[in-house]
Amino acid sequence: MISVLDSAHPLNAKADKHAGYEAHGRYLLGAYALAAKEVQDATDHGVGIVSLCEKGPQAALGGTTQGHLDAHAYVTQAERMRQPSGSVLIATVDFDPTPAQLGSVLRYLEAFSADVRACGFISGAYGGTTVMQEVADHVDIRMQAAGWSNGITVPGCHLYQQLAQVVVGGVSCDLDLVGPGVSYYGAWNLHGLVPSPTTSSTEDEMILTHLHDGQAVVVFPAESGYRPLGPEMQAWLLSAGYQFKPPLPQNPPLKNLGPFSA
Repeated sequence: MISVLDSAHPLNAKADKHAGYEAHGRYLLGAYALAAKEVQDATDHGVGIVSLCEKGPQAALGGTTQGHLDAHAYVTQAERMRQPSGSVLIATVDFDPTPAQLGSVLRYLEAFSADVRACGFISGAYGGTTVMQEVADHVDIRMQAAGWSNGITVPGCHLYQQLAQVVVGGVSCDLDLVGPGVSYYGAWNLHGLVPSPTTSSTEDEMILTHLHDGQAVVVFPAESGYRPLGPEMQAWLLSAGYQFKPPLPQNPPLKNLGPFSA
């Protein structure tokens, strides 16, 4: 399965690539803003960047007016960082809006989305279950937050942030899993758009199945091997839309590649 990272701290592209992560989400503005040297580092090592746009955790309560203001600020910074057109700017909703607040949040995302699209970018939203369910028709990329989802997975999202964190190259990062069948989730570097290297729901690249002994596994045909699934990861894959294929013949026997975590 394809997995990416996001963090408030500078990325270490060489470590990311060595650990098997294809992209790294970074804030474009603020105290933890992406630096030009990170962009060059990512480009040199073939790692994508996913641009996160957070004026403040609850900036979306500013509605339409704030959406226009934030879009202008982030488009300006994206262009300064030489972010290519066609890549994503993801507006964050870093809280769980009440029903009374949801209207303002949606107006914010609609305004933000319209403006970034007009400037040649694609639009995205980061948020919990409620936001992800409501914005499907308003943005191009959806990134479901772990902290505001109460364990509920919204099908069809492009990125699914996990509660577990990983340390890569000395940087503490959130782990994000790419949704099944997603070919592009908005990543970029100075070479241009960075598509997802595989569409991991296709049968020739990854198969979710049971071996003859009943062990739930992910099979990687290209590697002639499999990785056993624990109950939590099995449940996540099912909730995200993966389906089990029939048990596979093991002739020749598949290699056990070790536990599957992400």
